[in-house]
Amino acid sequence: MPRRQTQFLLFLSMFAAFTANATDFWLTKDWHQWTKDECTTILNDSPWTRVEGDYSAQLRSSLPVREAIVRQLEIVQQYDQKTAAQQKAFDDAAGTILRANYDKTILLRLTFSKDAPGPQKMKNLQPTIVTEDGQQITPTQTDADPMTPNAVDFYFPRLINGAPAIKPTQKQFSFQFQAPSWVDANHVTAITKQLTINFDLTKMLVDGKPNY
Repeated sequence: MPRRQTQFLLFLSMFAAFTANATDFWLTKDWHQWTKDECTTILNDSPWTRVEGDYSAQLRSSLPVREAIVRQLEIVQQYDQKTAAQQKAFDDAAGTILRANYDKTILLRLTFSKDAPGPQKMKNLQPTIVTEDGQQITPTQTDADPMTPNAVDFYFPRLINGAPAIKPTQKQFSFQFQAPSWVDANHVTAITKQLTINFDLTKMLVDGKPNY
């Protein structure tokens, strides 16, 4: 192979590796070292947070999302400048988020733009997780967070009849719901329609396994 071509291929491989590391920082960087912007990436545009139009679906049960929430709080509250007692109090509170047990539950938060209808108009969403083999999973519980008026939480069973609802061999699943009709700030009417938000399990790896 000509030397110039070999050098070019080497450059491409190095560039690809650099790009992957820069983009998928969560694979190599300890979450305690994440920057504010990196936390924002996890929480707004990552394998665990997908956006479709005026709606954002976030897998709150995933460890990276919970780590980003805690790390964001560390930055905002200037964790490093706290006293030892204050840090311990923070760590204890953060532990309830990080150690929350989701072995039997998939927690998905649907957030909508300020112009979209609030939770009181979201009763007929018909939220469903659809697996790669077409199985439809419905939530066992729905909550509206009073602290976040433009969001609603869905609790889906992770296990069905004792077996994983999303099989280990599957590479993707989707979240589907009926977006209600509403009139935005410009008096434009959005009609009711079904929306689908896709999740790629192959990009949600934590310690080599999908984490959601």
